[in-house]
Order: sequence, then structure tokens, then C-alpha cells
Amino acid sequence: MLTVTDKSSPYYGYPIINPEPDYEWIRDKEIQDSRNKIGNYNPRFILGVNSALTYKSFALNFTFDWRCGGQFISQTERYGRDDGLSGSWLKSMINPGGRTGKDLRDWLVANQDKLIRNGFHVVGGPTKELGGFRENLSGNYLNDGVFVPGVVAISNGNGAVTYKENLGDTGTLFQPYIISNGWDFARDAMFDADFVKLREISLSYRLPASIISRMGAVKALSVSIYSRNIMLWTKAKIGVDPERAFQAEQSTGGKRGVQFMQGIERYNLDPWVIPVGVKFDLTF
Repeated sequence: MLTVTDKSSPYYGYPIINPEPDYEWIRDKEIQDSRNKIGNYNPRFILGVNSALTYKSFALNFTFDWRCGGQFISQTERYGRDDGLSGSWLKSMINPGGRTGKDLRDWLVANQDKLIRNGFHVVGGPTKELGGFRENLSGNYLNDGVFVPGVVAISNGNGAVTYKENLGDTGTLFQPYIISNGWDFARDAMFDADFVKLREISLSYRLPASIISRMGAVKALSVSIYSRNIMLWTKAKIGVDPERAFQAEQSTGGKRGVQFMQGIERYNLDPWVIPVGVKFDLTF
């Protein structure tokens, strides 16, 4: 993202907005065609815990997995955001809370580290109730207006640059909510890959010896109820399992079969299934 780099400017760190035609963030031309590291899928560590709790003839067994660290790109989320169908994109919108004009501008500036700098911030919403502004880009007035808080760079032709505020006051560039996502920036669809899973749990009951002694050759018998995929907590909170963050693609020419691109999730959204089973353990 192209930002103001002059540390003496009151707008230092503000994103520079393209005034036409989409009123969005501008890519830095010096780096847009190069490969730039924005994340790492590898975790800091992976930890598994297997535990068994027993009480008299009952035993409770469970397995937890914890992944800490790493990031992944969700193409599912990226397409959903670009189409205006993503709930997480809607939740990320900054609701102006009824503020307009200078009052809105001053509120954004007072909270600039959270609402202007260091991220892909959008103020407004798809409806008036959700903070949408009035806009008429389509030729019809609707209350689905949003804007990117930042500045527009204005050059005088001699190397000097001044900045025009795009912070909600007079002259702010509004656009419809449906085109508010920054498609060109993969970092906007990057999420933390941390998760905690309760992979399996079972409750067992071991029949007492007084009953087993009547069963002839049977020396021990236990009955268990088990289930898997009981719980998944993700730091990303977008409904995507970080373990599914891979993208299968056919290599060019098909000479090397299917290649798996780790750290890039693309439509890997299987239904969440919680199987339940019964198990009998017999010892003769």
C-alpha cells in the first residue's frame, strides 16, 4: 500500500487514495511487481495433549491439538469479500455512529492508529442503519456509501506534493459498499492460522468383575461412546479450518501431477461432521 512517508507530515503513515475511478488504496509502484513476504504459514510450534481421567469403572479420554503461529491466505474469504458476501468484511467496517463532516474527521484522526493507519480500513456500511452514507455513483441515490480514510496526493508538477484529506468531511470520495474491498492486496485476505481442536473424546465403562465372572471365557469387557471433531477454535474467526489451508493445482503440462500450495486456502470448506460411535473392547 502506498502511504505518506514524510515523517514531518501530519499525515505520516496515512494510505494514499486513488481519486479515480475506485477511490481505493494505491499499490506502491516500486514494489507492486516484486515478490514481497507478507506472512509465513509455518507455525511457531504444534502441541498435542492426550489425557485420561478415571473414576472407579469409568474413563474419560480426550485429545487436544494446539497450533500456535503462522498465517494463511483465504481465497474463499477474498472472493466473498470482493462480492460483498463476506460476514467478516461487513464486521470489519467502521461504523461512523452517526458522525458526519468535521465531527467524523476529528474522530478518525483522534483514533488514527486504529482507524486510518496500518490496515485496510473502510468507513460506512451497506445500509443507513449499518452506517452507510448517501452516494450516487450509479446515477441513483442510495444509502450504501463507504469511504477509505486517507489522503489524496496532489503534485504541483515540480516535485512538491500536498495532500487532500479523505476523512469524511467536505470533498470525501464515497463509493458503494459492493466495491469497497481491496482486491489487489492479498494481505487483506491473510489471517492467523492459530487453532485449538478437540479432536477426539470418549467415555468408557468397564464392567465389574462380578459380572464378567459369569461370562465364561470373557476376561474383560468395556463399552465406550466416542466422537470426533467436537470443537474447533480459530484465531481467524472466518469459518475456515487452518489445516485446510492448501490449494491443489495441476502443474503446467501435467508432468508433475497435482501440486499443493501450502498456506493458500481455496474453497476447502467441507461440512463440519461430528461422528458418534460405540465401541466394545473384549478380552478373552
